[in-house]
Amino acid sequence: MKPGSTLPAAASRLRLFNLRELAVHRRRTSASIAVMAVAAMYLVAVFGIFGSITGSVNRLADGSPASPRWRSRALPTPVFPTRSRPTSRRSPVSALRRR
Repeated sequence: MKPGSTLPAAASRLRLFNLRELAVHRRRTSASIAVMAVAAMYLVAVFGIFGSITGSVNRLADGSPASPRWRSRALPTPVFPTRSRPTSRRSPVSALRRR
C-alpha cells in the first residue's frame, strides 16, 4: 500500500457526508436516520432501566442493615411451646394405619 493512496480513500469516505448524495438517495437517508433514532431510543431505555435497578438495589442495601427492625434473631422462636407437644411416641400416621 502506497502512502499516497490513502488520500483518495479518505476522499471517497467523505462522500458519505455530501449533501448531494443525501438528496439523491432520500429513501436510504430516511431509513438510515430511522434506524439511528430507534437505536438511540433503545440505548436510552437500557441506560434508564440500568439506572433504575441500580438505584433500587442501592436503596435496599442501604436501608436494610441499618434499620434495627430488619435484624434477625440468632435463634428462632419455637412454633409450639415445649409443654404442649404431644407425649406419644407414635406418629399420627402409624395411629391411622392401625384402625
